[in-house]
Amino acid sequence: TLRQVDPQQLPTNMLAQYRLNKATLDTLNRKYTRSQKTLNAILNKKMAISNEQKIELYTLSIRNNSGAGNIAAALKHYQSLANIVKNNPTQYLDVAKNCWNFIQNISTNELNQTFTKTNDQFTKGWLALQNIIHDPLINQSARYQQLQQWQLQYPSHIANLLLPKHIPAASTPTDHIALLLPDSGVYKDSAQAIQRGFLSAYFTHQLLSSDPTTVTFINTASQPIDQAYQQALNSGANIIVGPLTKSAVKQLNNSKTIPIPTLTLNTLPANTTSQPLLYQISLSPADEIAQIITKAKHDRHQRAIIIAPQSDWGQQLAHDLSQAWQTDGGAIATQMNYPLKKDLTEQIKDTLNVNNSINNKLKIESIIQKKVRMSPRIRQDFDVIFLIADTQHAKQIRPLLKFYYAGDIPIYAISNINQGNTNTQRDRDLDGILFSDAPWVLNKTLSNPELNSTREQARDTWPATFEKQPKLLALGADSFNAAIHLHQIIDFPKLGFPGATGILYLNSQRKLIPTREWAEFIHGKVVTHGIA
Repeated sequence: TLRQVDPQQLPTNMLAQYRLNKATLDTLNRKYTRSQKTLNAILNKKMAISNEQKIELYTLSIRNNSGAGNIAAALKHYQSLANIVKNNPTQYLDVAKNCWNFIQNISTNELNQTFTKTNDQFTKGWLALQNIIHDPLINQSARYQQLQQWQLQYPSHIANLLLPKHIPAASTPTDHIALLLPDSGVYKDSAQAIQRGFLSAYFTHQLLSSDPTTVTFINTASQPIDQAYQQALNSGANIIVGPLTKSAVKQLNNSKTIPIPTLTLNTLPANTTSQPLLYQISLSPADEIAQIITKAKHDRHQRAIIIAPQSDWGQQLAHDLSQAWQTDGGAIATQMNYPLKKDLTEQIKDTLNVNNSINNKLKIESIIQKKVRMSPRIRQDFDVIFLIADTQHAKQIRPLLKFYYAGDIPIYAISNINQGNTNTQRDRDLDGILFSDAPWVLNKTLSNPELNSTREQARDTWPATFEKQPKLLALGADSFNAAIHLHQIIDFPKLGFPGATGILYLNSQRKLIPTREWAEFIHGKVVTHGIA
C-alpha cells in the first residue's frame, strides 16, 4: 500500500506517480483540499510528467475544485486539460461536454460574480454561451441569432464542438400544446402531479415569454387513446404531450402515422422502433444506468456485486446494468436477487461469503480442539455494490451490509431510494449510499432562473404535492419546457437542455435522457456532489 512507501526513497520519475496515486485516493474519499495540495506540489516543483499523467493531474484538479466549490480554479484546470488533449478529437470533445455540464449547474449570477473582470477568452466564451442558453427573457428566434453572433465572436472556442457549424434558422414557435392525461383511474394521482408541474412551468413561461402559448387538456381515461389523440389534433395543437402509460404509448406508436411532434410521458419497450415524430421523456430508472456506470468507472471500481429484487422489473434492470458494466470492462462477482417480503439476513451473509468464513473457523476449532478468536472475513473479489431498491428495502439492506463487514464498500443505487423529501430519522439507515437524482429534488435553489421560478410556483401553489410527489412535478415541468423548446433540443443535441430532472440530452432513439446530479446520504440528510 501507499503507507508502506517512503517517498523520499523514490527516484524522481516514480515520485510523481506516487503523488498522483496518493491524490487519487484523497479525491475518491472527498478530501479535496489535501488532494489538491499534493497535486500542487507536482506543479510547483515542475516535475517531469508524461501527457497521460498531466491528464490525470488536471482531471483530479477539476474534481477537487468543483467538489470544493472553487469555480474559477476548476474552470482554469478545464482549460489546461483542453490544451493537453486538443489533438485528440474524442478527448477534446469529452472535455467540452464535461465543462459545459459543470457550467450549466452553476447559476448565471454566481458565474458573473466569480468572473466580473475576466479577460480570458476561454472563460468569457463559456459565460456568454451560458447566458444565451439560460436567459428566460429571450425568445427562440433571438436565442438562435445570439448563438450565431457567439460563433462569430468565439470562432476557436472549444464550445463550438457542441454547436453545428452553421446555426439554423429558428423554427416557428410552439404556441399550442395538447396535454393527454387521465383524470380518473389508477394513474389519477400521478397524472395530477405531472399536470401541476406542467402548469407551474406554463405559468412561469407566460410571465417571462413574449410568445403566448395555449394549452388544451384532454382526458385519456374516458376514451381510447386513438380518439384522444385525434381530439388533440382537432384542437389545433402543434405539439402533443402524452400519453402517460406504457401501453398507451405503445398503442399510439403502432397506430396511424403520427403527424406532429409528440412527447410521450413514458417509454416504448426496448428494441422498439419509434415513429419519426415520437419523442419520449420519463422517470425510468433504466435511464440512470449509463450514469451509474460512468460514475463507478470514474471512481476506479472494477468488480461489482449487484443486489436487485426478484421482480420482473428488478431483474430486467439488473440484467441491463450487468451487461452495460461488463461491456465497459467491469466484472460481476455475483448477483443477489432478494424477495420483496422476507428477512434478508441469511441472504446477505451468503452473498458476502460470511458463512464460509464462519464454517472455516468452526473447522479449525474442530481440528485443534479449542476456541479460536477470529473475525469472519467477507469475500475479496469485489470493490463496489450496485443496489436496485426502494427506500424501504434499502433501509434493510444497508445496515446488514455494514453489520456483515461490507460497510466500507461503496454503494451506487438508483434514485428510487430517495423519496425526495427530508426525513433524517427515516433515512439515517441509508447513510453512505450514492445515487443520482433530479436537481429539482436535490436543491432548494436551481441554477436556471426559469426553472427556479417554476419550482417556487409549484411549491407555493401545491405544497402537499410538492412534498409528496416532487419527482412527478419535475417531470411535468420538463414536459412543458421540452415541448416549448423541442426544436432547440433537436437542433442542438450536444448542448442539452436545462431541465428539472437533469440536463436533458436527446439520444438516437429520440428519448430525452437526463444527466442528473450525484448525492449521498450523510446522517440521514442528502448531500449533493454535483455531476462528476
